[in-house]
Amino acid sequence: MMLKNHMFKWLHTLQGKIFTICLFIAISVMMLSIYMLYNRSVKTIEENAFNYIYESMEYADDNLDIMIDDAMKISLVMATNEKIISASIKDMPIEASYEWYIEREEINDFLSSLIAYKNHILMAAVVGVDGRCYQTGGNFILRSIISEQWFEKAKNSTSVQIFYNTPEDGRIFLCRPIKYNKKTVAIAVIELDFEIISKVYNIAPLEQAQIITFDAYGNIVFSNSKIDDVKNISDTPLYESIKEYRPERRYYEIDGENKLMVLYNSTVNQLTTIGLISYDVLITDALQIQKNMLWIVSISIIISILFSWAFSSAICRNIQKLQNTMHEVEKGNLKIRANISGRDEICDMARNFNSMMDRIERLLQQVREKEKQKRDAEQKALQAQVKPHFIYNALNSIKYVAHMRNEPEIEEVSTALIELIRAVLGDNNEEFIPLKEEYKYIQHYMKIQQFKYQRNFSMVWDVEEELWDFPIPKLLLQPIIENALIHGISRREDGCINVKIYRLKDTVFMNITDNGEGMTDEEIKQLLSEEQKDSRRFRGIGLRNVIERIHLIYGDDFGGKITSLKGMFTSIELTLPYGKGSAR
Repeated sequence: MMLKNHMFKWLHTLQGKIFTICLFIAISVMMLSIYMLYNRSVKTIEENAFNYIYESMEYADDNLDIMIDDAMKISLVMATNEKIISASIKDMPIEASYEWYIEREEINDFLSSLIAYKNHILMAAVVGVDGRCYQTGGNFILRSIISEQWFEKAKNSTSVQIFYNTPEDGRIFLCRPIKYNKKTVAIAVIELDFEIISKVYNIAPLEQAQIITFDAYGNIVFSNSKIDDVKNISDTPLYESIKEYRPERRYYEIDGENKLMVLYNSTVNQLTTIGLISYDVLITDALQIQKNMLWIVSISIIISILFSWAFSSAICRNIQKLQNTMHEVEKGNLKIRANISGRDEICDMARNFNSMMDRIERLLQQVREKEKQKRDAEQKALQAQVKPHFIYNALNSIKYVAHMRNEPEIEEVSTALIELIRAVLGDNNEEFIPLKEEYKYIQHYMKIQQFKYQRNFSMVWDVEEELWDFPIPKLLLQPIIENALIHGISRREDGCINVKIYRLKDTVFMNITDNGEGMTDEEIKQLLSEEQKDSRRFRGIGLRNVIERIHLIYGDDFGGKITSLKGMFTSIELTLPYGKGSAR
């Protein structure tokens, strides 16, 4: 059970997957190759057998055709000889007369000369439609021949007829009508040696191949195997298959057995030859090849297993090394490194892993240093928290003395300064505050400046009601108000700062306009440049820092711009997204 679980887990590893895939591919390719090779072997054997049987039957048929053609030529000579044959047939003398005897001898000599040295021809004869006959060689032809069916067919035919096993088994007659005035007056009859068929068709092209030859009437002329003593092909199981025969179809089921059938028709000897061979006999060699292939497959599978194991091990060796290194890191050993060399992707991963571990070590060192710095900063922050306490106590003391001495102006300024310091150094560390809180800080700041300059500067706020609760970055407007007051209207008795805040769709616009000294285009360009040269003109946070804060918090689509006319006014427009009260 443990071995089974271990094997199951191993198959799910990368090496197990590579091993399985390689083995599957190797076996699939082998099986497919064997399947294709086996089918190809069967097809080749089948094609060769078909062609060999067909060529053998064609060769046998050609040999028979040569003899048939020779007999046809002799019969043609007999039918067209007017001097000896036609003259005698046209005006036959009375039998047993001297003239008939002389004429018969002359015809017999002529027929003997035609079939001399023709071993395949047994007899040549001229048979008149009235039964009189001139004959040389062979068995004697009786006068009753004219009443036989085959003779009637020959007499009524206009072309050469070949009769097999007629009028009795073992005889072949070639008959050609002899005409006079377009009327058949006699038949030229040639008998061929029936043994030539056995000699010609007993070819046995393949072992256990069956050859059957039959004439146009289905009468079996030759068979190299016994067919239940039947004489006509229609009485055999072959008949239905012959009717269904198509050249492109090779196999037919005959007597419950699948057999390869080859059919050949001859136009000369008027015979049809069938060649049959059992499928099982045909593929005997292919089956032996299949058995040999199975042995090859078995050996190949063993080789494939060994190769797949070696291949997967070679590929995964470095991966396992890297995995073991990672396990050591997981246990807390950050000093270990993957010792893998090479140029493949695994080696690149190992180098990246080592580089990553080096960076992690450096980052951990930096974290430790920052933690130390953080502890130091916290300690300093605790110390710094004490300082505002003394400032508040000192200002409260000034405020108390001013109240006791009936100095309401100093008391009011002290209160404003306390609130302003509390806004900057107090407990409220939020980055964003509502606009109305920013308004309060600016009001405190203006009281201090009015006391300083002893002028009652006017400041007008025009804010849409819904925007008083709109969150903005803390102390966003105060530096702009400070610059407008100090560098714009501080020398004017009628100095005024106008703040207009409104919303258009998803953008909030803040316009801060003063009626102070104004600026030239060159001064505006210098104000917005990266390096501010005139530190006497713009102190503190400055306009440029305000615009940079907006860019950092809301993105480059928002910010600010300056419009000014020297000696007339300065207007600063800030844009913020509506509904976004924090950094991106």
